[in-house]
Amino acid sequence: MAPADDIVIPPGGMFALEPGGYHAMLMQLQSPLVEGETFPLTLLFSDGTELEITVPVLGIGARGPEG
Repeated sequence: MAPADDIVIPPGGMFALEPGGYHAMLMQLQSPLVEGETFPLTLLFSDGTELEITVPVLGIGARGPEG
């Protein structure tokens, strides 16, 4: 796995982070994630916009929220 370059999302466009595709790796966590819980994640865009999303903690091997 290698870090992605900048991800360009055109105005009004969409971009999905998903298993098997682009995804976020969380490094140096201060406490373990617990399956079934959620945590807030702030996305920062190049124009300075911030978007806070709620991320569900899924089990190992889950292919998405459906399992």
